[in-house]
Amino acid sequence: MENMSDEKKNEPLFPPLMEKEGYPYRFDPNACGTCGGACCTGESGYVWVKQAEMESMADFLELDFADFAKIYIRKVGHRYS
Repeated sequence: MENMSDEKKNEPLFPPLMEKEGYPYRFDPNACGTCGGACCTGESGYVWVKQAEMESMADFLELDFADFAKIYIRKVGHRYS
């Protein structure tokens, strides 16, 4: 296995996230490529998530799915945000 160049070692693992004062979250603008921007269409303030995405987030946060959903997910009509 080759050694990584110093330049590669210093590159961030993830791309920089967009931030805006007054908003309590950060956003990866490259994420739009995964759904074509469909997750954030609709009424202002909602980002729609699918079951598999919620499960991945719960796993990442090391939370039981039910606890994760109770804390972070809101049902809006027939969709989840």
